[in-house]
Order: sequence, then structure tokens, then C-alpha cells
Amino acid sequence: MKYAELELTLRSVGESYTANLRFFASENTSGTDIAKDVQIKFDTSTLLGLHNNWVGYGRELTGQLFANAKMREAWAEIRGFIAHDDTLLRLRLHIEPSADALHSLYWELLQDPKTYKSLCRSERVLLTRYLASHELLAPITPPDRNTLRALVLVANPSDPERYNLTPLDVDGEISRVRTALDPIPTTVLARVPHGQGATLEALIRTLRIGYPLLSLTCHGRMVDGEPLLYFEHAAGHTDTISGTKLVQRIADLPSAQRPLLIILAACQTAGRGQQYETEFLAALAPQLARAGVGAVIGMQGNAPVTLVEALLPQLLSELRENSQIDRALALARTTLADDQPWWMPVLFMHMRDGRLWTESPTVPPNPVPQVAAGLNALVDLIQNPNIRTASTEFRKDFATSRAQVAKVIAFKDIHDLLHIIQFQCYIPLEHEAHHFPDEDVACDSIAEYALSLRQKINDIQEAFTRAPEILGKGTWIAELRSADANIHQALAQRDPDMLKKAIQQIDRVLGRHASFINTNLTANARNLRLQDLVKVMNQIQAHLHLASTDHQRLARFMAGVDALSILHQQIEQMIDDHDDWQEIDRQVRQISAILPHNTDELKFSWPYLRECLSRLLLIEATWVQPFQQVMSELDMALENLSERSKAIFHRCSRLINERFFKVDVDLKRLCNQLRELDDPLAELERMLT
Repeated sequence: MKYAELELTLRSVGESYTANLRFFASENTSGTDIAKDVQIKFDTSTLLGLHNNWVGYGRELTGQLFANAKMREAWAEIRGFIAHDDTLLRLRLHIEPSADALHSLYWELLQDPKTYKSLCRSERVLLTRYLASHELLAPITPPDRNTLRALVLVANPSDPERYNLTPLDVDGEISRVRTALDPIPTTVLARVPHGQGATLEALIRTLRIGYPLLSLTCHGRMVDGEPLLYFEHAAGHTDTISGTKLVQRIADLPSAQRPLLIILAACQTAGRGQQYETEFLAALAPQLARAGVGAVIGMQGNAPVTLVEALLPQLLSELRENSQIDRALALARTTLADDQPWWMPVLFMHMRDGRLWTESPTVPPNPVPQVAAGLNALVDLIQNPNIRTASTEFRKDFATSRAQVAKVIAFKDIHDLLHIIQFQCYIPLEHEAHHFPDEDVACDSIAEYALSLRQKINDIQEAFTRAPEILGKGTWIAELRSADANIHQALAQRDPDMLKKAIQQIDRVLGRHASFINTNLTANARNLRLQDLVKVMNQIQAHLHLASTDHQRLARFMAGVDALSILHQQIEQMIDDHDDWQEIDRQVRQISAILPHNTDELKFSWPYLRECLSRLLLIEATWVQPFQQVMSELDMALENLSERSKAIFHRCSRLINERFFKVDVDLKRLCNQLRELDDPLAELERMLT
């Protein structure tokens, strides 16, 4: 897809305004001024009188902007270019500080001056707004698609009547968002049983993990020129959050932890509308844009709940398929009904191409489905008695492979369950303990967490049956069940000490066993003897050529054998990568622990760490360049050891942590995909008995 760009700059000159149109024929060309210092007069009172007539407002705004013949001629030239060259147009609105009053106009209602069709509901014109930041910003580097994570906060306080708020459909909102984003990993902040509460502290703490995508669904409004959001206290009742405070907390995060996209599905986050023009820049979305967030979507005016429910899933779904946020919003708008206020979402964007992540050219295809299809084809083929007889001698090999796959799956399940216990039981219980036993809401929340914990304990017990050799599993279950019992006793007796004891018990299990399970997951993935299964299936293949005339199933089986070889290579490579990055991560942690007490440690340890890193960077991939840059900077900085050296090292350590996380996620994803092999291997084992 080709893109051109039109930058519309408005500035104030005396009683009127001037407009500049600068055109970029492609993303890599320099711009040309096609209309410069054109006099424009805006009749804001006439526009204000049309604010309830969307079509009329859009036509009037368009007529005022393009009243001058030079503007119409320039637009006609651009329309001809993009139509002839089959190019999409990015229309970038830049209002200079001298013309701040124009920010509150509903620019999203702008129309084509010739056809009077809405520009924002066109797939070919992508309208965004640009706000200059208060300070010089670091370059925005989109992450790799495979490291992408989304954080979704849905605030639905338990006392909505206190502030005249409409209750939100939390279950529906979470379900719609997760479905739209799948398979992008998504973390939810909402009241139980969905996860941690929708509190400000939970939001900032979770953001420190690093979430490029953040969606906030809550109520909001402007009060006395100050943006407010209605989050939750830990106990669930309403917590009014100053938008300015939220902006400061996000701006204080290191750039690697700051979201690249923030979607504010809350009223008045892009101002209350034209009648409140002086407060537009104080609204939450403009503040976040000026603080350096790459892309921010806010709502101008009071956005109906139905708009959010219709727009947000469509927007996220389009974004998942296409990393460009401006195109995703344009496409989502086209799906909305005419009576929906599709113009309310406002997109502020710093990235010129709107791209929120990069696609890694080195991501290998997933061979597991093809392997499963090949095994299923073999199940069908051995209906032939001759083939079944020839294959029976390999029954033990299929049984061994199935047991190994089952063990990997079991460790993966236990790993995920411990993760859920940590984030959906342990951390929320710690929060509620501060309000227990004084607040009834805290007691109710703790009771729900206890039910969730009990279910997860039962799930872990079931997973243990698939990995019976796990050491100390009896101790695990006993400790967790004791914690469960102590929580219920604490609730019955309103005993905060008993609750504290239960939380400590859960903490001990997580501290002792989470890393053990992770290590065993990796070890069992390493011990998958898939190369033995490849040899077996190659031997069976020789018999199939002689005994089978079912060429279609035979072809599927042979393709499955080839895919199994690829799967074996992928797992081996992932294990090697995991081990390498884990060792580098260990070295970084050692240096970081010593560095505050001994600055010279960095100078002594860096050469060896650099050598280890360099061996892993001998490939062509998008993630390599940032490493090479920061390593070169650190080489130069270490010539004169200073605080800057430590700052650069911390940047390097963040890159290492992100890369290790990505490799770890890839390995666990592949382990999870191995589930598809369990059923056909079990059926083969049964049929060959």
C-alpha cells in the first residue's frame, strides 16, 4: 500500500488565520508547498449553532476552510494524484500555538470540498492531529510484533450512583476486547473475578512491565478545566483520578515502559466540545500527546456507551491486522451506523507512518498444525491391516513421544496457573488486606479471590497427574490448600493476622516453585526426542509407499513428516536461544546488583558481556540494530566511567530483558501449540495396541 501525506498547518495572523498545505508524494520524499499563507476566516459562531447537525457542521467547516480558490485548486491537484496513483492520503492537521482556539472545532467532520463526502469515513483519507511536545522527545521505536502486549483497564466502581455514573458491562467489554486482539497477549485490570482492580497504582505498576498498547474504558469528564477519570479504589468504590496526575505518572515512566498507543474510551478526554474552546488543551488526550505518547485516541464530548461498544472491538481488530493506527481508526469508523457519533474519536499522532509495531521477517511459520494433520492422516491410513501390521513395532515410540508432549503441556499449564495465582489472587489479596476487616467491600472481594484460588489449586492438582515426577508436589498442594483454609477462617473470624498468614503461604509457594516450574518446562522441551519420531515416521513412510493407494492421505502424511523435522529444528533453536539469553540476563542482574556499590564493576564485566551479546547479533533482524547502537555508545562512554555510562548500561539491560522475554514467550507459545499433537498420538497408540 502506497501513502502520500498532506500537512495542513494553521496559524493566527491578526483577526484571521493562514493555512499552509505541504504535500509529500510518498513517505520517503521531501515536501512541496502547494498552498502557502492562504488567508482563511473561520466563523465559529455559525459552526457552534450547527453542533447538533453533523452533516451541516461538516459542510460549513469545509466551506470555510476551502473558501479561497488556492485551497480548492490545491485539493483538486492532490485528489487527482492519489486517484491516478492509487495512493492513500494521510491528512495531518497541525494547529500552531497562535491558533489554539481552532483545536476545539470538530475537524473529524471535515468533508471533501468537491463531493462533500466525509473524509474521516473514507478508507482513502486518514485524518490525524499533531500536537508539538513540551520537550525534545526521544525517537519512537515500534516494537517487534512478537513482543507485543496489550493492557486493558475497565473501571466499573461499586458505587456509580455517587457520581451519577452509568454501570459498564465489564464482562462484555473484556470479552469483546480480548476477542478483537487475539492472539496478542492481553492483561486486564478490572474488579474480580477478572484480575487486579482498576486502580491507578495497579495501572502504573503493570505498565512498568512494558505494554505498548493501553486501552482505558471508564467514565470521564472535565470539571473546572481539569480532566477527571473515575477509576476504582482497591476496595472497588469510586476513585476520582486527576488527568494531569495520570499524565505525569505515565510521563515519568522510562520510554521503554511508556505505552506507544493509549485509547481513552471515556467521555470528554478530547475536550467537551467547541463551546469550551479554552480548555481543549487541558483535556487528557492532548496532555498525553504533548507528553510524548506516540498515539492517543480521546473522545470529544460525551461519547455514548453504545459508541464505545461498537467502535473499540472493530478498532482493535483492524489494528491487529494492520499495525497502522490511523488506518485502523479510519476502517473502524466506516463500520459504524450513520446515527452513531463516529466523529467523536480524535487521534493525536507523533509517528508519521502510524505504525505501532514492526513485522519480523525472521518469524518462522508454525509447523504444529501440519504435523498434527500428518499424524491424523496416518491414523486413517493404518485402517489398512498391512500398514497397521507394519507400524505396530513403532507403538512404543509413539507412546514415548506422547508422554513427552504431555509432560511439556503439564508444566506449561502449571506455569500459567501459578502466573494466574500471582496476578489474580496473591497481588489483589495483598491490596485488599489493607482494608480488611474494616470494609465490607474488601471482605466480599477477598471471598471472590478465595473462590478463584481454590479453582486454580484444583487445576494444578489435575495438571500434576500429567507430570507425576514433579518433586514436592504434595507440599505445594498442602501449602496452597492451607492458605485457602486460612483465608476462609480469616473471613469467618474477621482476623487480619490469619489473612496475612495465608498471603505469606501463597508467597512462599510462588517464591520457591515458580522458577522451578519454568526451569522444568524449558528442560522438558529440550528433552523432546522429536528426531526419534522423525526417524520412525520415515521408516513407516517406506511401507506406506508399498501398501497404500490413498495418495491424498499419503501426501498429507509426508508433509507432516517434513513439518515434524522443521518443528524439531525450531524447538532446538528456541532452547538454544533461551539458554543464551537467560545466561546474558543472569550476567546483567549480577552487574546491576554490584553497580550501586562498585562503579568499576561495569568496566570489568562489560567486555565479556559484550562478547556474549555479539555472538547473538550475527543475524539480520530488526531487533539487532538497537543493540548495536547502545553497545557502541557504551563502548565510548566507558572510556571515561561516569553516571552516563550507567544510564547507557541500564538502557542495554532493558533491551536484554525485552529480548529474553520475547524468546521466553515464543518458547512457551510453541509448548502450548504442542497440545495439537496429543490427540492423534493417543489415537495412534490405541490403534496399534
